[in-house]
Amino acid sequence: MQKIAPSASDLVGDNRAKRTKRDRRNTQISAAALLGAVFLGVFTEYFSQNDIDEVLHMAEQRKQTLEARYVTEKLLAEIKDEQSSVREFLRTGSEEDLLPFEAARLEQNHDIGVLKNAGVASAPANYQWQALDELSQQRQSMSTQAIAERRTKSSNAGFIQTALEGDKENLKKIQTEIASLETYQLAQVAMFNKRIIELHLETVRKEWVSSLFSGFLIFGAGIALITQRLRRLRLEQIVFDHNLFLEQRVAERTRALAVARDQIQRFAQELNRNIEIERKRISREVHDQLGQVFTALKLILHSIAPGSLEREQQDALDEALRTGIETTRRIAAELRPPLLDDLGFAAATNQYLTNFLRASKIQVELDIQDDHLLSSAEAVQLFRILQEASTNLVKHAQASTVSIHGAANATSYILTIDDNGVGIDNAKIRQGSLGLINIFERASLIAGNAVVSRRSAGGTRVQIEMPLTKRHMSGANTSEGDVVLADNHAK
Repeated sequence: MQKIAPSASDLVGDNRAKRTKRDRRNTQISAAALLGAVFLGVFTEYFSQNDIDEVLHMAEQRKQTLEARYVTEKLLAEIKDEQSSVREFLRTGSEEDLLPFEAARLEQNHDIGVLKNAGVASAPANYQWQALDELSQQRQSMSTQAIAERRTKSSNAGFIQTALEGDKENLKKIQTEIASLETYQLAQVAMFNKRIIELHLETVRKEWVSSLFSGFLIFGAGIALITQRLRRLRLEQIVFDHNLFLEQRVAERTRALAVARDQIQRFAQELNRNIEIERKRISREVHDQLGQVFTALKLILHSIAPGSLEREQQDALDEALRTGIETTRRIAAELRPPLLDDLGFAAATNQYLTNFLRASKIQVELDIQDDHLLSSAEAVQLFRILQEASTNLVKHAQASTVSIHGAANATSYILTIDDNGVGIDNAKIRQGSLGLINIFERASLIAGNAVVSRRSAGGTRVQIEMPLTKRHMSGANTSEGDVVLADNHAK
């Protein structure tokens, strides 16, 4: 049976599968080595922390023992000071020599209490504090008795010798007790020092062993990762080259789209400009030609001899001529309000709203300021937006009042239209009706931003914000054909 040779795509697929399997195995080995190093580090850190805690505990006990030893030495010094003070008083009989005795006696009682509270830091657990207490009380009693007798009797060498002998014997016993405490305390400090050194050496040894094993595991993981990384670098270079090629293609397409968008924007501006010019021309033609025709017909009708026509016919012809003339004027005004070119945006808006909203009985609050800062093209676009908003108001808003405000600030001109109707549906804003799209597009033609929203107090707000340039701020006006639309902003 003849074998079929594998195709090139099959070989490529097999090689890719082998590389993927090998990379996965290297990754698993590296991950296992790193996890082992981390586990070993955590394990060592755990036991090292235990050793550190024990070292800190030993250091604290050593500190307490050293403090107890200091108090013990202080106690012995106080006892000696007391003995010196009593002896000097017995010799001289001066009360000033007893001042150290009184201070030392108070300090002795306090220091013995401190040693008792220190526990095993100052003495063995089975140490009998009663013996030291009795010797201290006995010494104080003997000193007090000797002082009292010295005060009542004159200096007597035999009395002084007897008192000093008893005091000397008591001091030897106290020194023996304190020496036993110091011996214990020194042994405890030596034991703590030895244990701290042992724990330190053990911690260092564990850290060295852990570091060696962790270093070995990390080294192995690094070798595996480097091997895998070298293979990946070759693939990344190929991917990088392809990405660079794609980025160049995307940049070229982006530039082409930007050029096309600019061309569309300029076309839309030019188209809108031509439409407004044609509207203006047709408005004038309608006003002039049809107006002249109706005026001539009216003159002809009035030139007919009275009685030539019946009264009903005469009235019907007058009404037809009047309606024709009014219709001609209305069509001409809707195509291009004459006041928009003659007196500006504010006057045209006032006339339009008066005529358009007359039948709807909607109350209008109109406040248009700073319209002299608008160019002819900008005034036309704002007027068309106002027409669209007014149409939506009458059709859908069910409003009784509408407030229109227009004014300029330091950087822009803002036109706001508020009504108290039912309010616009948010879903309709998202989907974008034809009227709203017309508002947004006309705003973009003058580099403006249109926002249509539902008012919290009820009703709908349409707000147009258009940036003002230095030309606007200087108060200059431009003709319909001037380039006043901010193309860069519209992009």
